[in-house]
Amino acid sequence: MTNELQILIESLEKKVDILKIILQKSEEQYTVVRKEEFEAESFDALVNDKDRLLDEMEKLDGGFDQIFSRIRDDLINHITDYKSEIARLQELIKETTDLGAQICAMEGRTKNELSDAIFKSRQK
Repeated sequence: MTNELQILIESLEKKVDILKIILQKSEEQYTVVRKEEFEAESFDALVNDKDRLLDEMEKLDGGFDQIFSRIRDDLINHITDYKSEIARLQELIKETTDLGAQICAMEGRTKNELSDAIFKSRQK
């Protein structure tokens, strides 16, 4: 089971890396919509990049779920044997949750700025 736990940890570490890139892309989108002249092509390219990253993350989540389902009962029954691995998993899950919240906040700001940019472009 140690191998499976290591795979789960590595999967979450990859997810954290992907979420950090998504956050960076979201910040770039925010910058694009705040420019004097809205650059739709730049914005769309960032959307496409994020879509690709989300697809990659979905695959990771699917693999994680499969492995976790397979070892869940054994893990619960031997929880003290895997304390450090469980602590690492919890730490990574918290980090993914925090990054997800940051991304949501950035997406909200970008959405507001995008609405303003579209409104301004229609007034011209």
